[in-house]
Parts: sequence; structure tokens; C-alpha cells
Amino acid sequence: MSVPVTTVPTYTERPHLSKELSEKICEKYGTGLAHGVAVIGLGGTGKTQLVLRYIEEHKDEYNSVLWVDVRSKETTRSSYERCCRELGLPVEAALDCGLLQDEPSVQGMLSWLRGRGEDQRWLAVVDNADDLSWDVSSIMSKGKAGTVIVTSQDAQALRLLGGRTPMVRVDAMEPEEAVRLVLNYFDGSVRPENGCRVLVDEITECLDRLALAIDLAGARVQVDVENGDDLATALRQYLTDYRRYQGKLLRDEEFARVSTYKKTAWTAWETSLSSLRKIEDSQSDIYPIQLLSFATMLDRANVQDELFRLASAGLEEASHQLDIRLPGWIHGLLGRGDDNTWDDFSYRASVKLLVRYGLVRPIAEPWKGITMHGLVRWRASVGMDREQYWRLYLAFIVAVCENIGEEADSVRFRRHVVVHLPPKDEILGGTNGVKDEGLWRIWTTVGHVLRKEGRWKEAEELDVKVMEASSRVLGEEHPDTLRAIGNLASTYRNQGRWKDAE
Repeated sequence: MSVPVTTVPTYTERPHLSKELSEKICEKYGTGLAHGVAVIGLGGTGKTQLVLRYIEEHKDEYNSVLWVDVRSKETTRSSYERCCRELGLPVEAALDCGLLQDEPSVQGMLSWLRGRGEDQRWLAVVDNADDLSWDVSSIMSKGKAGTVIVTSQDAQALRLLGGRTPMVRVDAMEPEEAVRLVLNYFDGSVRPENGCRVLVDEITECLDRLALAIDLAGARVQVDVENGDDLATALRQYLTDYRRYQGKLLRDEEFARVSTYKKTAWTAWETSLSSLRKIEDSQSDIYPIQLLSFATMLDRANVQDELFRLASAGLEEASHQLDIRLPGWIHGLLGRGDDNTWDDFSYRASVKLLVRYGLVRPIAEPWKGITMHGLVRWRASVGMDREQYWRLYLAFIVAVCENIGEEADSVRFRRHVVVHLPPKDEILGGTNGVKDEGLWRIWTTVGHVLRKEGRWKEAEELDVKVMEASSRVLGEEHPDTLRAIGNLASTYRNQGRWKDAE
């Protein structure tokens, strides 16, 4: 068996995924292989560990088990040479021909696998097939006795095996699985009565149950315990550090270097992001990176397509009144067609790419859109011009709110818009780069939606701010001031504060 890695000591069983993998790998394949399956998911979710556990449990069913790391041409070449040695095949010097598939070790192993009879079952794992920009398909193993498992962050890796490849999608851990992963570091020390279980729950939720991040957090806490801290103290300290220094902890390579993962939450998705940057460079009308960054300004649980449709109708006017310059990519995502409706081609193409690399997941209910993992949101927000995106987001939200209609579907959707509104305290104090008139419009527009949704107390603070500013600058009898007074009176009335309303 030529498998150079094993499951981590803290490996946590994920029964539903193991069952799904075992079932799908038994399906007859029929295109040059006996069986084939692709394990797809965001980096750091535990795809490789899942496959390693399958091998540990099923290795006796195969005459040969081979492991090929295809994250680069160099790792692929090294893997084939190792496999040849394990199989007793000659390992000749690599040819300086530039084509990996023509090198002796690759040709030797592929030929050997094709020649196995149906009673000589073999399993080949093609791991880390995240970068498909080089010809990975040319070195894929084939043979009637063969089973191939491909792991990748890129959903297009399904095509490497040809045919209709069964897929196992690996996402964030289930809550209990995430807790068990932490518990594996501390035996039976985590008990409800000492408060540790509550702290572990909080840590796993902070890390959005990403296996890689939880494993590294467990290693960090374990070191503190070994240095003399009691477990509860070490867990509390991790939470305190995470809240204050999230970026530093998620980028720290100290524990990653000695782990099986060899990655941090910062580096886990670098291959996917690099591939997206290359696509953006080659296609001027696709903007997945910018869209991902902009989506971090919205509620990550459901970034609805409808938001972008509504914004497309009024973004130009809103940005003008807020004195905000729109970048070219937002014009591309929200452009209007000849019929003056949203031309969503660029938006849909960008979303498809983000879904392809697992950086977002599509959702259909209650409104079609996307959702993203909490740590992907963090990763996408690091290094972006926060002030520029904030101003753009304000214009976007104003355009959305002003274009929500009063028909039934629009009223239902308005309830979902509330979670995307800017925090009240952040707009009441003023916003850099937005003039007073623009601020009034933001307060008025957000206040209108809050009133419509019965959020009277929140709306009141904005209404008071608009009335005071308008009275001071425009005068008490200006139509805009009178309108602001009317809005505030309505808000008081709906709270039953009749005297104030009067």
C-alpha cells in the first residue's frame, strides 16, 4: 500500500459522509474504470481525512492502494515515482520533455494498472486536484479493475474521470462532530459541570465548524494545558484571543507546520482564489473576487439575487446623491439591458465560479441566492479597501430599499432585507466620504424600511436625526423638514405615544 499519510490522531468520525462515500464508490462506473467517485468541498473541510479513513477500513478489499498528490507537477511526479517503487516497477530518470504524462514513472504505473485483471482490484486516490490549469486529466489512472477517488475544491474535477461521476460533497462539520473533534484532544476532561462543554461549543461556532480551523484551535489549547493551565482557563483564553486577534490566529503557521493539514485558514483556499484571479484576468466581464468581497458587507446567511436586481434599478441615482463613484466591476454586475431590466449575465457567471470552487453555496429558499462559510467571509474581507466597499454598500442598500414595491412578494422580501441594513450606530455617527445630504437620504431610506417592518424604536432614532438635521440646514418650514416631521409623528403614533405624535 503506497499511502504516505494517515488520518490525524484526532480524527473524528463523520458517519453520514463515510456511509455516502462507501455507497457511491460501489456504483458501477463503466468508462474505463470499475468504480469512481469525486470528493468535493471547500478547503479545510476534511476531504482527505475522509478518504484516508475509507482506506483504513477497506484496504483489505484491494490488491493495491496508491496515493497521488496532484497539487502540482512536482508532487505528482514524486508520487508516481514512489508508487512505482512500491509496485516494484523500475524508476527511470525523468525525461526533460515538459509533458508529465510521457515520463517513464507515469507511463509505467498507468500501463501496469491498465493491465490488471478484474480479480486484481486496485484503488488510486488522486488528492488535492484543486488546480486544473495544467493537464491533470492526462495522468489519471484507468483500468477495468480500478477504483479512483478524486479530492478537490473545484467541482469541475468531476470531469477528470469522464462519464457521470458520483460526488460526495464535504461541508462544515455537524455541531456534535465539531465538539468531538475538540474532545479528542482532551480525553474525558470536558464535562458540563466544569463549564468546558459550553466553551467548546462557543469555539466551534466561532470557527463555523471548519475541521481544519477546529483542529488547529484544539492544538493551541492543548499546548496551554500542557504548560499548566486548567482546561477551562485555556479554552476561555482562546476565545478571548480569537475575539481580539482573529486574523493573527487564523493565519498563524506555528501549528499548521507540524499538523497533517500543513495549511491554515488563510492558505487553505489560496489555490481556489488564485484560479479565480486568473479567470478574472482572462475574462474582462467576470468579477467573482469582487463579488465575493462585496458580499461580505451583507448578511452571509442569504445574499439574495433579488437584492442585486433591485439595486440595478437605482444604484446610479443613489451613488450620485451620495457622491460615490461606482467602480467598473459593479457596473458589470448590475448593468441594465436594452429593455431597461437587469442584465444579470455577468452576475450569474461570477456566482457560478464561486460555487464551483466551494467559496459560496447556492440556496433556493426563501429567495434564491448564495451563502458563505464564516471563515470564507473573513478571508475575503482581509486586505480589501473597507472604506470604499462601505460607501458602495450604502449606495447599494439605498437603491435596494427605494425600489422595493408594495405588492405581496415585495412586502415579503422586505422582511429579509432588514438583516442586510447597515448597523444603526454606524450610520448615525456619520460616514466618511458621504456628504450631509447623502447621510439624510440614508437615514430616511433605512428608517422607512424599519417603519414598514414595525421596528419603531430603531426608526425613531433615524427619524429624529433627519428632522434635526433638516431643520438646522433647510429650515423648519422646508418641505423636506415637514416630511421628516411627519415620518417621526407616524413613528410615535405607532408606538402609542400619542402626546409626542401630537
